[in-house]
Amino acid sequence: WTPAQVAGVLLRQWAEGATSHGVSQQQLPNCSPLPPQTNRSDTSGAQRVSLAMPALPFPYPLQQGASHDNPTPQLRPASRSVAWHAAKRRMDLRYFEVLASALLNRKRLLLRHFNRKSGDESEREVSPQRLVYYRDNWYLDAWCHLRKDIRSFAVDAIRHASIVDKKAKSVPARELDAVLGAGYGIFGGSKVQWATLRFTPERARWVAAEEWHPQQKTSFEADGSYVMEIPYSADTELLMDILRHVPEVQVVKPEALRKRLMATLEAGLATIRNSDNSG
Repeated sequence: WTPAQVAGVLLRQWAEGATSHGVSQQQLPNCSPLPPQTNRSDTSGAQRVSLAMPALPFPYPLQQGASHDNPTPQLRPASRSVAWHAAKRRMDLRYFEVLASALLNRKRLLLRHFNRKSGDESEREVSPQRLVYYRDNWYLDAWCHLRKDIRSFAVDAIRHASIVDKKAKSVPARELDAVLGAGYGIFGGSKVQWATLRFTPERARWVAAEEWHPQQKTSFEADGSYVMEIPYSADTELLMDILRHVPEVQVVKPEALRKRLMATLEAGLATIRNSDNSG
């Protein structure tokens, strides 16, 4: 089964009992597959993800949107700045099913998660909040009881997952978005700063039609150059997108981002030179 099919079955199972909680079948989203994934720049956040999701059986990311006034799980759009040009990573379907089941039944999860940056594995108990499909990969947004903070976990990096028979902690959507949706891309954070990019007149013909972030500010200069101001918290994904437009883009500010870009380019050139010498 595909992750979409698993999520669809779980959603239908929940829907069968939803009417007992005052939710009608008419209020539930249509469970028919969506068209193949496409590039969309007319919407923002995870709504854009859901509209372009391949074969996803419902139009929004799964989200535990429970409250005292509304105790049942909800399906709500999640704010996230996205683009579509990354490779899909393999994941274990068994764990996707466990995550979706815990999410819809409002239970905690015990995860063993692999940190690709450090190469280490860690075990932690989390309260799942929503599943988000982003750049061809699935992520679990959750409250981490180990770190006592909001975290986003790549589902393909989860080495083991099991349901814990404890009620999951609910985090308001606005709090999730303040941490995960304020910055740029999948790398969230509350400390947001702004980058200013200048694209050549030639590159502006493409970039001017793109939305990199819902809050971006743009303008044209007299010579046709295109200036974009964009918020970010971690620069990892922003650098990836800037590098796509080298040499027709300039980082105007901040200085730290400009230095990071230069260091990345220099390291790449060194790697190429070393491979040429060794060959």
